[in-house]
Amino acid sequence: LAPGPVATALVLAAETCPLPARGWGAFLPLHALRTERERGVGTYHDLGDLARWVGDQGGALVGTLPLYPVFLDEPVDPSPYRPVTKLGLNEIHIDPTGLPELAIAPHARRLLASDAVRQQVDGGRSARLVDHGQVMATLRAVLVPMVAALFSGTSIRRSQLEAFAADRPELASYARFRSACDRLGSPWATWSGAEAARAVEGTDDDVEHYHLYVQWVADQQLATVSQGTGAGLYLDLPVGVHPSGFDPWWERHAFATGVSGGAPPDTFFAGGQNWGFPPLHPEGLRDDGYRYLIAQLRQAFRHAEAVRIDHIMGLDRLYWLPDGSADGDGAYVRYRNEEMRAVVALEASRSGTTIVGEDLGTVPDRVRAAMGHDRMLRSWVFQFETSPSDPAPASPERSLASWGTHDLPRFAAYWEGSDIDERERSGALDPVTAGAERAGREANRLALESALHLPVGTAGPAAVDETMDLLRACLGYMAAGEALLVLVDLEDLWLERQPQNRPGTGPEVPNWRLRSALTLEQARRDAGVVGLLAQVDRARREPAAI
Repeated sequence: LAPGPVATALVLAAETCPLPARGWGAFLPLHALRTERERGVGTYHDLGDLARWVGDQGGALVGTLPLYPVFLDEPVDPSPYRPVTKLGLNEIHIDPTGLPELAIAPHARRLLASDAVRQQVDGGRSARLVDHGQVMATLRAVLVPMVAALFSGTSIRRSQLEAFAADRPELASYARFRSACDRLGSPWATWSGAEAARAVEGTDDDVEHYHLYVQWVADQQLATVSQGTGAGLYLDLPVGVHPSGFDPWWERHAFATGVSGGAPPDTFFAGGQNWGFPPLHPEGLRDDGYRYLIAQLRQAFRHAEAVRIDHIMGLDRLYWLPDGSADGDGAYVRYRNEEMRAVVALEASRSGTTIVGEDLGTVPDRVRAAMGHDRMLRSWVFQFETSPSDPAPASPERSLASWGTHDLPRFAAYWEGSDIDERERSGALDPVTAGAERAGREANRLALESALHLPVGTAGPAAVDETMDLLRACLGYMAAGEALLVLVDLEDLWLERQPQNRPGTGPEVPNWRLRSALTLEQARRDAGVVGLLAQVDRARREPAAI
């Protein structure tokens, strides 16, 4: 080695992540949340209302899908698992009516009161699917004059925004990046050297002001939710980012090029999976003292009581696929898991955030052993664990238990077998295999009804009353179990059948767009919904009573 000083990074990690008290939470994607005052998509204000109601029912958490920015210009890509950045928030959920700038922007007030916007809002509230492009275009049209009014002079609010930008320089750079994207209309990888330099330097234009402003007010509105009197926030940290997003541009050394993250062939995807995001580079991360990992963790933990880390195995290894290869032609690449886990434990300890690791699928034993050592909660999914031979397995104590996930069939759809029907129609299952799955599903249901002391039904798809009885029994069983946390999908309580996402599909199906069949106000008044949540709360507090 050459003589002279050597710089290094030292992580003085906390021994373990914080554990939560025994409790329960409710899950609903924010885009799906309907209220009597929203604009065609749930807002941070609506999320606060949901958190207060769940808290009033005894719940400790309200969970939702990732809240990071996504590309909402053409072509719209609403997937919360392909964010533009993991260092900011999605502006589509901003409630403009509560912002002080509305008072100094008469054009914005006139636009909100116009017949055209009112018609769009009314149509969005009643629609079954979110029209992300239209909602965002209308919101931006309202916010732009508010931003212009704020920057037209000096004020306390402008000084506060400038202080926010100084404290969060990555978001000031993000605003310049989005301004360049809007101006150039192409992925950053295609920018010329001059265009890239201009994006770095910034142009101080109205578009840059807009993107900085929306990050500031989104952070303020989400902070109001997290600091309120309701249930705490259970947020989601995705494993990847959009390949044309800000993070791979801003922290290029932290990402590998020429490859994508994915998964090898398994029983669910015989051809493997390509998730379409650039994986983190193990040495690039380390060379910079894990700066990018720390930044995304601090953003994730900023307003959260608990955080789900998507694909927790990614701290240990990730399946890489070379560009242009078949989905099954990849290899696992190892990360320095002890160092990355130490960073997660330190940041979680600093913020007091519970960590839930998504450890579903093929996961090495060493990963779950490490999670246990770090006191991360496992993801225990009833739908994966139940079987005809063991219909009512016990959940482990250090876990978050739930019936399913956003990627799995709904409770009612599962027992009716509609997910099997869909896969057979799409060609993913041949008729013989589909028939075998239906027979196994029916055997599982009959065994579960017996194990939970319900009247055992007949063969064939479950009837509605039978499905509701089984839902009530399953929720009570999970709630009385050992898992520290139990998460209830609110849409299961009214037997929603359509999923939020169908893995392996594209824009031909409405992924990430489904809106709740009930508004929050209707759910509050629904005796069945309130009764089910009361049962869960009672079983969590007095498990012997169930």
